[in-house]
Amino acid sequence: MDDREFYIKIWNKSKKRCSVTGRYLGSEPLFTFFHHILNKARYPEYRHCEWNIIILSPEVHSQVETNIDFVPEVKKMTQELLEKHREGHLKKC
Repeated sequence: MDDREFYIKIWNKSKKRCSVTGRYLGSEPLFTFFHHILNKARYPEYRHCEWNIIILSPEVHSQVETNIDFVPEVKKMTQELLEKHREGHLKKC
């Protein structure tokens, strides 16, 4: 499965809203809406795991990428998944 196909699958199941602000993002998915909680470069085994993706507005996504401390909700999710990863409790996709 390629990224585009994966993102569309997630988009079609979603409420099309930013997971942090709740803002409606429209009907068309943009690649900038999809954030890998565990970075896809560092954790490629989780690249296509639905549980590793959250939908964010471009502004919130930029804040997370600039400094995750700006978005405590996403920082908490990241810390929780990192802990599960370290303990070996995450399923590869």
